[in-house]
Amino acid sequence: MIKYLSSELIIIKKYLSYLFERFKEDRIIVYSGYLSFVTLLSIVPLLAVIFSVFS
Repeated sequence: MIKYLSSELIIIKKYLSYLFERFKEDRIIVYSGYLSFVTLLSIVPLLAVIFSVFS
């Protein structure tokens, strides 16, 4: 049982280290920031269109 848990923890540790390395390599945080910024910019025109259609 302990060997099983130990091997599972090693697998999880390797996976998490791989995942964080890919995050740094692919600049996920930067791209998510870009996506958030563009989404916020597009909400204003969308609300203007919705308001003009329904009023």
